[in-house]
Amino acid sequence: MLKKQASNTTRIALLLLFLAYFGSTNLFYHSHIINGSLVTHSHPYSGEANQHTHSTESLFVIQLLGHFSFISGIMIFIGTLLCSFIARIGLSDVIKKIRQESLAYGINKAPPYQYI
Repeated sequence: MLKKQASNTTRIALLLLFLAYFGSTNLFYHSHIINGSLVTHSHPYSGEANQHTHSTESLFVIQLLGHFSFISGIMIFIGTLLCSFIARIGLSDVIKKIRQESLAYGINKAPPYQYI
């Protein structure tokens, strides 16, 4: 019973988190012209869009978060493709066997240490 309640609470929390993210990225979309370059991004702000400005530091953070989101998405996509490729060609059993053998022979041990 408690496990089911925790699962439902997690589902609701994730749904609310997704809705907040979706709203933030789609409802507050705006652009700035800074040093001759068009910077387009989204985040909640108060007031008029044309009076809304950013400091150099905040623009750096916005750019960093944008690149992080893009690279994370690419890595998840590549990982998903790789997993489906491994499953399709039947290498999952080979990988399991290699993992079991490496654990059985102690390959994951630390190197020997000698105190001088």
